[in-house]
Formats: sequence, C-alpha cells, structure tokens
Amino acid sequence: MKQLIIALLVTIPAHAVEKASEQRLDEVVQRGSHVMPFNLEQTTHVFSKTAKGGVQQVIVKDPANAEQIKLIREYLTKISHEFQQGDLSNPAKIHGDTMPGLDELRKAKPNQIVTKVYSAHCLNSKPF
Repeated sequence: MKQLIIALLVTIPAHAVEKASEQRLDEVVQRGSHVMPFNLEQTTHVFSKTAKGGVQQVIVKDPANAEQIKLIREYLTKISHEFQQGDLSNPAKIHGDTMPGLDELRKAKPNQIVTKVYSAHCLNSKPF
C-alpha cells in the first residue's frame, strides 16, 4: 500500500530519548489536536534523529485523502517558517516545555535552524 510521507527536516543538534509511555503519548495527542489542523488518527508520525538534527515525518494513512495532505503540508510549511524565526511555541504547546531538544532549539539563533519540507510517495514509512 502506498503512503504519502510529508517530512520536516530540522538541522540542529538532537538528543536520543526513550520511547514515551502510553499516558505521555495520549497527552501529546490531546494537545496536538488543538495545534495541528489535520486529523491525527488519519496519520502516523515518525521522529528520527540524524547527525545534524532530526526528521519529523507525517505519513498519511490514505494517500487519496487530498484534504489531509493539504492540511499537513500547510501546517509543516507554517511551523518551518516559525522555526526559522525562532518561534517554537507549537512544539512546546504539544510536548511541553521539557520536550527533549527544545532548550537547544531555543538557544539557537534563528538562522541556525534549517528546515525543509519534503513530500514523497513511498512504499513504506522508512525515514529519509
């Protein structure tokens, strides 16, 4: 089954973290539904650490769902611009002020945060 992957690449040092508990994941989903305009139940989110930062992938479970794809692209483009301006309020709203890596992102100068939004049709959800 084909899936559409839309990814946001953030280049800044990142730290490895433990897998979140079910309770923590539920809290993030609840907060995320107030910040992200797309349907969280119709997507899968994959966060991968890279040598220079990390990749957030938002994978649409139904690649024919044009409305969700549009909303995801708009949201990731919006937060990409916010990150470049040093505005990290949306990740903090979703994950809380203790989000791993948030302090490093906040310390970075806006031009040190590099973001790119990618879209690709893929056969699986392997990180880029």
